[in-house]
Amino acid sequence: MNRTTKTCIAAIGIGVGAFAYVGKLMSTKGSAAVPRTGTFTGYVTDLKCKRNVNGDCNRRCFGNGEEPALLLDRTADILRLQNGDEAKRHPSAHVEVSGMRENDVIVVSKIVEK
Repeated sequence: MNRTTKTCIAAIGIGVGAFAYVGKLMSTKGSAAVPRTGTFTGYVTDLKCKRNVNGDCNRRCFGNGEEPALLLDRTADILRLQNGDEAKRHPSAHVEVSGMRENDVIVVSKIVEK
């Protein structure tokens, strides 16, 4: 195989890999970029503790000004809770949050403990 052929094969491989990567980004980010209203279930945490859901730690963090967040049940994603002062009353509780999600933020309209 000559040098030109090897270069062409390498370029095609890079192009295919880049195309697949961009397609994956679009499929995972594209659907969440559109605001959608719904109900989201998970555990109340804060942006410092994240997946380390612990009521005492969450209370301290809330007291120190950390923002509340929701650790989603199905995906383990961490979503920031905008208008989430109600969430601070439920540290580490399993809750159902109603609101509008855009990317990694939920604008909270209602929180109910499960």
